[in-house]
This record gives sequence, structure tokens and C-alpha cells, in this order.
Amino acid sequence: MVVNPGKNPITEEEAVILLNSFKKIFVARGKRVLEYTSIHDDKEKVIQIAIGRAGNLRTPTVHFEDTIFIGYNIDIYKRLIQ
Repeated sequence: MVVNPGKNPITEEEAVILLNSFKKIFVARGKRVLEYTSIHDDKEKVIQIAIGRAGNLRTPTVHFEDTIFIGYNIDIYKRLIQ
């Protein structure tokens, strides 16, 4: 499924619900990739880095099985295809 965030942005409240359903969360932060085993590792920190300036879930966001990848970093996408 593809969602166009320009037309259907995922709000912070929706993002919290969405992130609760994943066992692994990867978030690109500059050149670093932060990895969490769940949103409960550090809920406030995960939400803070996953939500963009507009108050919506950052893009690109890709989820596969029980893992979600947020933000752009080439290392994230290499992990996705392995």
C-alpha cells in the first residue's frame, strides 16, 4: 500500500498508534540511524524524532512486516532489501 503524505498526512496521534504495532523502529537522524525495539524503549524520544516540523510522521516512511523505517538514509534502505 502506498500513501501520499501530501494528501493524507499521518498526524502525531495516528503515528503513536501506528508505531505501537511494530517490533523494530529505525529512524534516520542525519547520517545516523537510530534503532528501537519498540516505541516503549523511549516513547517520548521516538515520537520526537519520528514527527516532523509540521506535526506529522516524517517521510519517507516504509514498513515491512514488523519493522518500520522512518526518514531517508541509504543504510536504512540497504537493510530493507537484505
